[in-house]
Amino acid sequence: MKRFASTLGGTAALLAATALLGTGCKSTTMGAAPTTFGVNITVDASALSSAQLAAVTVGSLIVVSDTEPRVKSLSVAPQIKSGKLTFQYIPNITSGTLTFEFEALDDARNLLGSGTSDGVTLKANAAVDATIKLTAASGTTKGLGTACTAGSTCNSGFCTDGVCCQDACKDTCANCALTDTKGLCAGYDAGIDPEGECAGSSMTTGSGGKGGAGGAGGAAGAGPDGGAPKDAGAGDAEVINPPDGGIVAMPAKCGGTCNGMKACASFANAGTSCGSSFCNTRKDVASPICDGKGTCAIGLADCTGGYACNDGAKPTACRTTCSANIDCLSGYYCNGSTNACAPTKVDGITCATDAECNSNHCASGVCCNTACDAPNSCNNSGSAGKCQCPGVTCAAGVACQIFYADSDVDGYGDRNGTITAGTAKAGCAGSPPAGFVADNTDCDDKDANVHPGQTAYFGTVSKGTGTFDYDCDGTIEKATGEYPNSSCTFCPSCSAGCGTGASTCATSGTQASLACPLEGGICLTTLQPTQAEVLMSVLPDAVTVVGPPIIIRTACCGCNDHAGFNATVACGQSGTFVTCGTCAAASAGVSGTTSGSKQQTCR
Repeated sequence: MKRFASTLGGTAALLAATALLGTGCKSTTMGAAPTTFGVNITVDASALSSAQLAAVTVGSLIVVSDTEPRVKSLSVAPQIKSGKLTFQYIPNITSGTLTFEFEALDDARNLLGSGTSDGVTLKANAAVDATIKLTAASGTTKGLGTACTAGSTCNSGFCTDGVCCQDACKDTCANCALTDTKGLCAGYDAGIDPEGECAGSSMTTGSGGKGGAGGAGGAAGAGPDGGAPKDAGAGDAEVINPPDGGIVAMPAKCGGTCNGMKACASFANAGTSCGSSFCNTRKDVASPICDGKGTCAIGLADCTGGYACNDGAKPTACRTTCSANIDCLSGYYCNGSTNACAPTKVDGITCATDAECNSNHCASGVCCNTACDAPNSCNNSGSAGKCQCPGVTCAAGVACQIFYADSDVDGYGDRNGTITAGTAKAGCAGSPPAGFVADNTDCDDKDANVHPGQTAYFGTVSKGTGTFDYDCDGTIEKATGEYPNSSCTFCPSCSAGCGTGASTCATSGTQASLACPLEGGICLTTLQPTQAEVLMSVLPDAVTVVGPPIIIRTACCGCNDHAGFNATVACGQSGTFVTCGTCAAASAGVSGTTSGSKQQTCR
């Protein structure tokens, strides 16, 4: 028999007080079904006879699920005596459908009744209900005081403490097998506790005192009668998060003795420590303490000042200083200059890190309502804390964009433009401010001739930055080729490998060159020295042309080097421009070469 059962009232309340932490079954508030996540299970044992109900000491709960199959053994006597058993099951999974089976057993695990529920679908934020209707098993009966192994053999329907008893004998500090009152439920004398029923119990583990003679209606067993700790209440349903290694509790510190009137007395005072404290969450410390009625329960103390619980402290306690934001609770950050947790700031207040802000966004030096990527700003005059396009309000869905000054009105914006310098402005996409464009590739915004894609060459530097890089590609390209220290010679055929030119020609009318590099595509000896493109069709007989014809461009030596400067000439400067002459006849030398002054232009 189990202590305190008589003080709890109905069957549902008794089982509700049983804390089976870590097994999937959870304590609930007396008199009200849980409304949070889980399954409220009702076992309808009305089909069982009174004898069978009295004999049930153990309930075996079978969870039918592919993802969470489970068998739980519950101490159910004398709760199931009423024909109805209710408790809450907390599954590990958060969604899906579960089916439950229940077997009502005596202490020797003889089957007295069984049943199966319909499938129930779990809900994330509410408890669901499942009903199991039991079908009775057959049995025999015995008289009061007679040794028994199952309640079904007793005429009274109760087998308690190894004998058939007149009733469930569920009282604390009582026994149905005492020498002079065998078969009757009688109390122990004051000051003793033969069954350990007044030894401290623990709501932290759901265990009771040790050594009971068995639950009502069942065979004698090692556990105390009833199998439920006392004083279930609203606090029992509070979520406790045991630390690694489990809760270290010493329920014996809370115990007492029998008082001679089927009850316990002389418990340790309320608030007496009965275990090691731990961080239940980051915001509260959990401490095992006696409740003054024999139970070692968990007391919770909230951390204050924004400080988080410190599991590393001995004993465990809330922090009083911080070195990092993790040391503070949500809504606080660690002030590095004071090592104190401070409340996070509202939008518009000066900040240095995201952690300082309620919004978790520090932008433009203030707490901001969003991340606020550039060119948006969160520190605009009159609207600090709101991410906006500086100086302009864009329509919904229209992005903020930076536009760049186009001072030379060539359609290309200043690539060095900045908002600070006034050479760039923020605006709404598609609506640039007057004199500004979206492009920012102009390397000299003071000269309209300077811009990407420029194809002309110039003999003077640009008007703004003074550059010859008129096409803004980062390099200087000269218009006229330069061949320092070169003279006009006749280049060999490309089949001969080009190389050094000769002083005489092979064919009359050949023009001399200042250099003889290989120029063009493929060197075709049969076409040398022609420079024309040759269209060739290379197709087998009876084959349909599928694609375009193949174009082969022939190569030659020095074919583009007939004229140029014979020295290096700086951009904008003039030098001697040489145009090579030709040969009057085969094996003749160069004749007709001309030279004159020419300016080197660039881009």
